[in-house]
Amino acid sequence: MNDLHDVRKEDRRIAKTKKLLKEAIIELMGKNYIDHITVSTLCEYADISRNTFYYHYAHIGELIDDVIADNIQLLDTLSMGITDPQKGVCELYEFMVKHKNIYMALLIKNTNMNFLHALKEHTKVNVRPAFLSLNPHVSEERMEIISSFVADIFLTVFLRWLQKGYEKAPDNEVELLIQLLDYGVQTTMR
Repeated sequence: MNDLHDVRKEDRRIAKTKKLLKEAIIELMGKNYIDHITVSTLCEYADISRNTFYYHYAHIGELIDDVIADNIQLLDTLSMGITDPQKGVCELYEFMVKHKNIYMALLIKNTNMNFLHALKEHTKVNVRPAFLSLNPHVSEERMEIISSFVADIFLTVFLRWLQKGYEKAPDNEVELLIQLLDYGVQTTMR
């Protein structure tokens, strides 16, 4: 019984340390370019030792990959069961607004192409069921083009929103995006 308690206690400590490191790297990347962030700076900011950092991560890039993976996993959880394209766009936008600091750090201040690619692929995969429900007989090739189009448009509008420094998702932009997607996709789904 003691061994199980010790493992759970260690798991909590590891999770807490990783959370501190992830929060610190996101905050630092929001203020600085990634090239200017050292392990020492990160550890001082997170109030942990360098040894602790290296116990969990080989380098800062590995930590950033972990932040990206966590975010994509949250997006996957959010996207489960969404069959209405409009609802999906609204929920995705709201999620991204809630986690704006991550997107600012990884897409605006420090453009991370791995993160951008992962977001695009996530969006493509998760819009497919909603658009297939409009026309289940659309070809795979056409669906690939449509889902790529939707992902590109969504991310372009979202990046513009981030660059403008909006505090919340402008309703008119979300509405315009939904109208563009509805008109463009529904026209091509015939």
